[in-house]
Amino acid sequence: KKYNSIIMMCECRYCSYIYLSDVGAPAFGIEPGTLPKDFPLQKCPYCNSPVNIFYFVMIDKGILIFNF
Repeated sequence: KKYNSIIMMCECRYCSYIYLSDVGAPAFGIEPGTLPKDFPLQKCPYCNSPVNIFYFVMIDKGILIFNF
């Protein structure tokens, strides 16, 4: 999500697929607002790894400020 200049996203630890919940992943049939835990089949849409390996990333003005 974007809060002022902060962007929050999720990244797959295995393949580095970046997911923005505000945008969704239309190419994979994932609607905006869907969290990784709610992905179809509980897998990364790109590499099919389990969603529990996704982590959240916060970026402010292009600088990584928090990774959890």
